[in-house]
Amino acid sequence: MTDIFVRVLELSYSGTLTIVIILVFRRLLQNAEKRYSYYLWAIPWIKLVIPITSVGIWSVLDEQPAVNACLTVYQDTIGRNGRGAREYVENMEVPVLETLCIVWAVGVLVLLVQTISKYVDTRKRLQVSQKVRDCDNVYLSDDINGSFVFGILHPKIYLPYELNRQKYPHILRHEEVHFKRKDYVIKLLAYAVVILHWFNPIVRFGYYCLTDDMEMSCDEEVLRLIGEDARADYASTLLKFSMIEKKEDKSVISFGGDSTKKRIKNIMKVKRHSKLSNFLACCVIVLAVVFLLPQFGMGEAAGGGKGKNGAVEATGQGGAEAYTEPKARFSFDD
Repeated sequence: MTDIFVRVLELSYSGTLTIVIILVFRRLLQNAEKRYSYYLWAIPWIKLVIPITSVGIWSVLDEQPAVNACLTVYQDTIGRNGRGAREYVENMEVPVLETLCIVWAVGVLVLLVQTISKYVDTRKRLQVSQKVRDCDNVYLSDDINGSFVFGILHPKIYLPYELNRQKYPHILRHEEVHFKRKDYVIKLLAYAVVILHWFNPIVRFGYYCLTDDMEMSCDEEVLRLIGEDARADYASTLLKFSMIEKKEDKSVISFGGDSTKKRIKNIMKVKRHSKLSNFLACCVIVLAVVFLLPQFGMGEAAGGGKGKNGAVEATGQGGAEAYTEPKARFSFDD
């Protein structure tokens, strides 16, 4: 169990630094379509659950002194400090490490029970629901105040009973976009990672940013479908609905959400983006992927042995050996 806890700490450390960097990239994309910012969040969430070793592309970049100098700070921070963090944890007294491990496990268990309890409660409330005629997977319920996509294997769209497709077409279209993009699965998986790293406030903040970008990108997609001329009506519907909607389970997709003001501002400034702006946004995403997700690996399995950048070298005095830090490779595994 302690080995798992140490691994989670390593992943949390790496993921935290990646989230900070993603926030910088996200800032660069503030005037682009929100779907690009939404795509970026896949990077830190992958690094929060999968150990990643930086090899491959870095072996080429290492030959370029100018490029390598720009990468040194990032690699040293992840590599040397990451290993230092691991050594610090492993050097703790056994009772301290075990106590922290127990606290972490209890926290995960409590959040899992809480989430499952909310899921079961919501499922019970939705048992008495009525299917909307001529609409696949759309149901009305009088026991909910918000609209959302619910379910995993057989997801359905649920709307409050007093709503109907003729009165609030924007709400239904919004949920249909979520349904089509499988956002309900992405949000559930993202929240599972938050539970695993419950002790890390940066991960939770990243989750809130992810859901904001998810909702705003969905709003933009709806406006592309219904026409930008309807943005005022759409914003009005969002505002009206947020006033009557209660906060649903964090793991489900709801129309109102927790960032209504931010979404309305984004809706009112939505405009057609040029091909050039979309191309530049794609370049930022490619740069982030190449920079942050070079290659998956588990320590030495991905590294390859003793090369010019990773060997043990003799210093000369008395046969003493000194370890030379790899310049183009980092890993949390020693």
